[in-house]
Amino acid sequence: MRIERQSRTRDQERGVQEDIEALEASVVREGPVCSPDCPRARPNSCFRHCPHIPLILTSDPVNEPLEQRIAPLVFELKKLGAFCPCWSCEGHLGPDGKLWKLPAIWFFARSVVHVRLLADTVQDMIAERLLNAHWHVRVCYSDRDNSDTAFSLEPRPSETPLQLTLFHKDIDIMAAQIEKRILKRCREMRCSLDEPRVTQSACSAAKTQF
Repeated sequence: MRIERQSRTRDQERGVQEDIEALEASVVREGPVCSPDCPRARPNSCFRHCPHIPLILTSDPVNEPLEQRIAPLVFELKKLGAFCPCWSCEGHLGPDGKLWKLPAIWFFARSVVHVRLLADTVQDMIAERLLNAHWHVRVCYSDRDNSDTAFSLEPRPSETPLQLTLFHKDIDIMAAQIEKRILKRCREMRCSLDEPRVTQSACSAAKTQF
């Protein structure tokens, strides 16, 4: 089966452009990331390995702090500004020592364009063989009384489960690279929208800039 790509109206293209610009503008480059009133935050001092993230990025620090191995990636998603993490798990082994729970981050997003850019960014890392598992973004559970749609960044289940330490390595790699890579994807998508109005060399420059 094949269906021709639908043409976009000027308003639709403008909407995508605005979504791209919103993501680029929303990245937190200065000041606190976890909370605007974080008592420990100082200009240019917030980073993903801050030991206070597990307590500050949760609404229940006493009973449900963030788990240490997933906290850096939750921080980086939050830092992008376009995503609102709402639940996470670092992955766990069962009593038998085998993988019991996969790591995951649930989040809300302002725009499906932002979700697409995040998913493409993760796929780029998979294509470059930087990740051990095939991570993806999917629609996940939302409370019935919540009209917002939640998404999950998680590894696909595999018939040959990986060691939990390999998932944790993936988390570290994504946390270190996700910001610069998603901004690169923003440039590429904007260029694809502008292709009729820009030269091919300009598009190539946007795609290779990192």
